[in-house]
Amino acid sequence: SDPETVALYISDLAAHAKVSTIRRRLTSISKAHELDGHPSPCKHTLVGDVFDGIRRELGHLQKGKTPLVLDDVRAMIDAQPE
Repeated sequence: SDPETVALYISDLAAHAKVSTIRRRLTSISKAHELDGHPSPCKHTLVGDVFDGIRRELGHLQKGKTPLVLDDVRAMIDAQPE
């Protein structure tokens, strides 16, 4: 594939997919090209620039869990049998 084709593909994906999904697809495309002995179009600056723009637009922070605080840890320890 040409880098332009891959850039258009991920631009289309951005309308309905998460950043992590697009990253996985790029990895698959890259691996398929490398296994066939072709250079990866995903390493081209055009694809990288488009992906960076998608990440900025969609965001890429994962939702974190609420951390345990000291009172929670103490309650867990107190609940344990001797």
